Amino acid sequence: MHIRPARPDDYDTFVTLFAELASGDPIPERARFIEEIAPGMIVAEDETALGYAYFQTHDGDCHVRHLVTAPGARRRGVGRALLRAVRERAGAATWRLNVKRDNAAALALYESEGFSIVYASSAFRLDAPALARIESRGDLQLRALGPSEDASVERALGLRAGLIALGRVRKREPIALEERGALAGASVLDARLPGAFPFRVTRPDLAAPFARMLADRAGRDHLFLTAEDQPDVAAALAHAGATLRFDMFHMSGAIE
Repeated sequence: MHIRPARPDDYDTFVTLFAELASGDPIPERARFIEEIAPGMIVAEDETALGYAYFQTHDGDCHVRHLVTAPGARRRGVGRALLRAVRERAGAATWRLNVKRDNAAALALYESEGFSIVYASSAFRLDAPALARIESRGDLQLRALGPSEDASVERALGLRAGLIALGRVRKREPIALEERGALAGASVLDARLPGAFPFRVTRPDLAAPFARMLADRAGRDHLFLTAEDQPDVAAALAHAGATLRFDMFHMSGAIE
């Protein structure tokens, strides 16, 4: 098995293996793959592709976004080899990832490599019928966040330091939700997906209206979003008609 950096011509391999994530996310277009994913992707192969990992490092922290093994290559140590290759290449002191709660094999692998569960999250999709039923609220407004506000907003909302800035690096739009002029939430909007991550509100009743406003801002009739470590917000989104895509654990660890 050989592990190498991804190339632009790995797009077809990426598309084939991306399906194994079973995330429900739309497949990124070729241009987005070349610009955003390939620079942080490594491929394991022998005569054929065995799997890939996609990771991003920012401010000394590495986020392993994808770790995929081809169906025919499982139980051969491909996932572990890719994970260790990420560790060698990350140039970070810490790393993190998300894993579906029912993926026992992946959980065991990550724990054996030093990851620990930090919190649980729920990934949702809001479609047009549910969005249409969410009432607009005149006391809520959206505004763009400036870089100088990132740290204070993250502290106020309990978001991980640097998360909003990372979204800006990835060419997403950081947005604040205000209720009568006071900070009530924040998100980073990816209008192309469309998706909102992170997504944080100060009260559960603000979750559905904020999600609708973000979908409207993206000009789309659906929205992917994740409630991180906020079970009451997850419950509010489900009550508003959001479809639960999967539950997951957020795990992190030190890179030794």
